[in-house]
Amino acid sequence: MSLLRRLVLAITVMIIALLAANVVVGVYNARSYFSHQLQALAEDTATSLGLTISHAAKDKDLAQVELMINVIFDRGYYQSITYSDMQGKVVVSRSREIRIEGVPQWFIDWIVIPQRAGTAEVVSGWFRLGELRVQTHPGYAYRDLWRVFTEQLWLFFFTAVLCYGLAGLGLKYLLRPLKRLEDQADAICRKEFPVQETLPNTPELRRMVVAMNRMVNKIKDMFQQQVNLTDELRREASIDALTGLPNRDEFNAQLKAWLESDHGGGMAALVIVHVADLQSLNDTHGREKSDGWLQQIAKVIEHCSSAWPSSILARRTGCDFCWFVPSVAERELNALATDLVTRIKLLEFAEAGKFNVGIAVSAQVDSLPALLGTADAALRQSTSLGDGEWVVMPLGNKTIQRAAGDWRPFLQNVINNQLLSLHAQPIVARSGESPIYAEVLSRIQDGDDLINAGVFWPLVERFKLEAAMDRSVLLALTQHLAQSDPQSRRCFGVNLSPMSLFDLEFTEWLEREILASPFASRLVIEIPERALKRTGGLPEIVFKLAAGGVRIALDRFGLMPAALGSLQNLPLTYVKIDRRFISGIDSHKQNQFYVRNLVQIAQSCDIEVIAEGVETSAEWRVLGELGVGVGQGYLFAEPTKI
Repeated sequence: MSLLRRLVLAITVMIIALLAANVVVGVYNARSYFSHQLQALAEDTATSLGLTISHAAKDKDLAQVELMINVIFDRGYYQSITYSDMQGKVVVSRSREIRIEGVPQWFIDWIVIPQRAGTAEVVSGWFRLGELRVQTHPGYAYRDLWRVFTEQLWLFFFTAVLCYGLAGLGLKYLLRPLKRLEDQADAICRKEFPVQETLPNTPELRRMVVAMNRMVNKIKDMFQQQVNLTDELRREASIDALTGLPNRDEFNAQLKAWLESDHGGGMAALVIVHVADLQSLNDTHGREKSDGWLQQIAKVIEHCSSAWPSSILARRTGCDFCWFVPSVAERELNALATDLVTRIKLLEFAEAGKFNVGIAVSAQVDSLPALLGTADAALRQSTSLGDGEWVVMPLGNKTIQRAAGDWRPFLQNVINNQLLSLHAQPIVARSGESPIYAEVLSRIQDGDDLINAGVFWPLVERFKLEAAMDRSVLLALTQHLAQSDPQSRRCFGVNLSPMSLFDLEFTEWLEREILASPFASRLVIEIPERALKRTGGLPEIVFKLAAGGVRIALDRFGLMPAALGSLQNLPLTYVKIDRRFISGIDSHKQNQFYVRNLVQIAQSCDIEVIAEGVETSAEWRVLGELGVGVGQGYLFAEPTKI
């Protein structure tokens, strides 16, 4: 029972007790009054009637005596009138049965009106002729007493209802701060930290609200401090302080994670930009000037990479920049390299410094050392050609089976004819229960070959087909769910591209078809962390999906340190830690520290943490020690067709 109801109930009980006491006192006072009135009436009637019949009694005219008694008795106010002679013999007697109409018997039995008969002597001169005894009828008294009782009850009922309503409204108004406190506590559970600006006038509630606001600010500060500390440590460990690009270790880890992921293994290129004689530049122009030039080169590389959403950038050494470009054909690299070199030559740096570009391209990346070695060889060759030159060197492996120009009609045909092959990899809990859900992985059957997403998805992004491909995946999945066992509650997760989430036509279709479908509660929408880079954060459709029962997961979590501070404002059920932090975590103390902090921050926001790419028992054991209870990877199961 709520506090409001308890208070109203307590007030009601008090009102009932007070009014009940008032009714009892009022009724019993009325009973005493009516009892005295009846007694006085009986005595007065006996006295006056005794005087009236004295002459007739003296003459022994019994007919006259009886007539006079009948006149008084027939008025109905008396229960009995008896005239007796001096020997006690009844001479005249009139009486009637007590009948009280309109008054319940239980009331008569409960409220007994005490009454005594009125007596008077009948005399003539100094001689006593007899005695007259008059008993009043209590009927009228009971009727008046019943009327008083019912009026008191109605008054009590009206007063109780009025007081109950006024008390309810008054308490509801006075206790509004408690409702706001409840909303504030619920908001904290939703990872929000609102502060009540309006303080109640009641001193006790005012102190409570002020204390709650202090607690909210304290929790918010603690959460932000933890996020800032983790962000700072992450930047110190993986981000180059001068350019803001990932450092060598971070670049290698991200590249390895890409190769081991479902999106890895396709054609790609590695670009190395080398700044020659950096020490000489520092000595000649000063470190501050040289650092400014390095920052300009980093911005040029970032600008050129914006056309390739899945690019990985880094400053590998003091004078080397790396740019990994997935799903790029060899013939496209000429335009890419020309644009990059031209932009660098336009910088002030080109007047004082020298640079070269080496590019390695592979039809199918299966060895990172080989790719890096080829890029270094291309860089050495470009250096021999002179300043500002570039060289593209292909890796000696499988040739590209399909020309870049043929991919667009091929992908369009796959989308139009629903030729996708869906596979799923389960995400399991440490408790050993049934999988939480299974992540859907897209494949394309091309003759005898099965093309994974690592090969075709970068091309999907290049040709702006993300929304169409995501719709095709969701349609294929919902068709599968419609044909599966109705009793099955197996859930599936689908990765959506950031571009799809910001596509108005796609989001309207998503809200109309998917959110309204009976399978909404069995879907998990996975959103890549890089979607948070967009100005304004996630689109409204994500919040609508979450409100409609669709669970939301943030994929590849941890690559953007700034994303940590956004967790409290996102409707997330899961975060999936990127495999870059999971691979070899059993021997990587720095990643262990970072993952432990990620888990603490996510769990404080009531978000389940999932480890991606778990491959060994040692990794899984260490993850358990760090607080991760859910995992995905080949240690548990390989993707299977659904």
